[in-house]
Amino acid sequence: FQNFIICPFKLESSPERPSLGITLPILYLTLYMPERTKQQQQQQMNHFSVEVTILDDKQTTRRFRCSTFQSTTSVKADICTFPLRLTQRPRRLIREQLLLSPLEHDNPHQSNEQEDDCEPCWNRVCIPLAEYTHKAYGTKLLETKHIQIHGRHFHLNR
Repeated sequence: FQNFIICPFKLESSPERPSLGITLPILYLTLYMPERTKQQQQQQMNHFSVEVTILDDKQTTRRFRCSTFQSTTSVKADICTFPLRLTQRPRRLIREQLLLSPLEHDNPHQSNEQEDDCEPCWNRVCIPLAEYTHKAYGTKLLETKHIQIHGRHFHLNR
């Protein structure tokens, strides 16, 4: 990724990045997925990832990374990665999505060009850091040190 945000910002005069010091057990983000062009859809240009650095009760720094391009969960000594799925709302309802039986006049050979036609929408991402720290490493979350967000064509809400 070429675009990313990292918080807190590291000062050049400081040898180490300062810590956020957040002790809340859950990270909650609200993301906006704007409308994508056909080229962006074909090139899968909507990849997004969040990497959270935490400190656990063993004074070990660990990372959690969730991303749209990750398909499986992986737990290693210093990093746990897992998939993330963001959605866009369809512009029109498709009969199969409503679980209705097809009508007699519905043409099964009808062009489905508009099925990929989606409108922009907000996604809510909730990462239970305390729970994941306990499940992945058997330790307790002390604090969130850093948050790094990678992606193109996304907006964050405070």
